[in-house]
Formats: sequence, structure tokens, C-alpha cells
Amino acid sequence: MHRGKNKGKLIIYISRLCHFFINGSVLKLVKSHNITFIPPPFSLSSKLYGTPFLANTLTTLTPTASQYTGNALKPYIWRNYLDGRQRKQNLAPQYNILEFVSSLSESAEARTERKSIDYVYFHPMHKEQVNEMLSRQFWPGIDVSEHLSRPDLSIIALYKRVVIGCAFIMPDGYISYIMVRPGWQRAGIAKFMLFHLIQAVESYGKDVTLHVSANNRAMMLYQSFGFKAEQFIVNFYDKFIPSNSRECRNALFLRMRR
Repeated sequence: MHRGKNKGKLIIYISRLCHFFINGSVLKLVKSHNITFIPPPFSLSSKLYGTPFLANTLTTLTPTASQYTGNALKPYIWRNYLDGRQRKQNLAPQYNILEFVSSLSESAEARTERKSIDYVYFHPMHKEQVNEMLSRQFWPGIDVSEHLSRPDLSIIALYKRVVIGCAFIMPDGYISYIMVRPGWQRAGIAKFMLFHLIQAVESYGKDVTLHVSANNRAMMLYQSFGFKAEQFIVNFYDKFIPSNSRECRNALFLRMRR
């Protein structure tokens, strides 16, 4: 019964759309403005069937202009396709789990499609997942909305429509957050995100800096990029971490000099 009601609503919606087009108002508008192309998100087919492009990713369809620099930002920074050898190396535990779950409902054609970890710029569509991921890993209430105004200085790692990593850097070269979702570590995700942030501020001529927990295993990664510890700060995270947390409250201040 419920399915029948939904089908009825869909038929009514389609009939109204068709009437809207047939009565000529849309055709007149298109002709008067000499429109020869309608972007997919605004097309009739996308309203009826959705956007196939977004079924397995979470990024923009076309390049967007940065609010911060005005630069055109492509939908993808990089797509790391997970082919034969990488899959055999068990890229990440979570990858294997998601692949198994997906295989239960995907068609044979979909199962043979090339899978990838996608690196994209930060957009509003990512904010909820990023806030949730960072709040779980670090401390409650993290909100990275301010970074939406500087997408050039950000990077989001995706597996299909799931945010599996994120990193943000300030114009002065300070890395505010860098994180890979648990289960996806040791797959080169943090390494690529860090490389991208360093490149993003290279033209600014600033040293790259960050604070890191004193017992964080990522120290090896930072050292491989040339970061050096300049200061040990006792109870740096005291005002952020809940009182009952067992996380280390001390931090190291690291700097990579230009």
C-alpha cells in the first residue's frame, strides 16, 4: 500500500513537470536567453532520476570558484584508483568491510567498476561528516564551518560518499586539523593530504606549523616531511579534552621551515 502511494505521487509529479514544459513557458525562456546547455543538476532528467554522477561520490559536478582566491577548483584533486595489487595488500580494514556490504546489493557490472579513494576540496556537503568525525576523535563540539570560506586550503578524502579523512591549513601556515578515520590508517591518506596542504601554501612563503599530541604515532610522518619539534607544551589540550578522557594532554609544537 505504501509503495502504491509513492508511485502515485511520482506520477502526479511527473505529469506536473510535463505540463510545465508543454505549456511553453520554459521553452520560451530558453529561446529568449539563447540557452544551449542546461547543467545536469538543473536538468529535467536529474529531477526525475537523480544525478548518477553523485551515486558513488560526494563532490561538485563542475569546477567552482574559491571564495578566498577566486581560483577555479576542479571536482577532484586526485583520484587514487584501487587496482589489483593495492586490493591484495588489504588497503584498509574498513575498505574490505564496505566492499563486502556493497557487493550484496550491487549489480555484477557495478562490482567490476574501478574503485577509488577520492581527494576533493571542502564543500558544505562534507561538513556534517567532518564535524562528526573530528568530534569523535578529538573533543566534542568541533565545527569547521570557517574553512568553507577557504576551500583552497583544505582537502577531504572520500571512499564513495563516506568521508574517510580531512585536513585544513590556515593562511599563516598553521595546520588546524588533519585526521584519517579509524580503520583507514596506513593507506597513504594522511601522507597525501599533508603533501597537498604544504603545496597549497607554498606560494605564501610561510613555515608550516602544527600542534600534535606528545604520544601521537603520526610523528614519524611529520618527521619524514622535515618537521622538527620546537616546544613541549604541558596540558595544551586540557581545555579541549573531557576531564575523564585518557588521551594525552601534552603537545609538541612542530615546524617545517621553508
